[in-house]
Amino acid sequence: MLNISSFVPKLKTLFKRQYQHIKHIEGVLGTSLELQVLADSKLTTQIAETRVLNEILRLEQVYLRFLADSELNRWQTAGHGIPSADLAWLLLEAEKWLTQIPRAKRVLTRPPVNFGIGGIRSLFA
Repeated sequence: MLNISSFVPKLKTLFKRQYQHIKHIEGVLGTSLELQVLADSKLTTQIAETRVLNEILRLEQVYLRFLADSELNRWQTAGHGIPSADLAWLLLEAEKWLTQIPRAKRVLTRPPVNFGIGGIRSLFA
């Protein structure tokens, strides 16, 4: 026998009021961002927006070439060192692309650099 009462809480969550929050922001990672959040309350959408923007700000401090003090710029200036987990991920992904796309070496590196397999990884010392 099917007990319909077990489905009632699930049905209530399906028909719960949802709040949509849309915000257009300029100057995020050098471009614009349209953030859309759908949540069960206005407060939840605000919390989600704050968390997303805080994470973007954190990542800008790691990756952004336009910030003189970003980790990427400091790492490139030093030419070696142990990068953070975020920067290490980016560098290893770049190395994969350089090995998978032969022309990428010529197009993306000026002046030409011979990275080779493990070349970026060798700079982690």
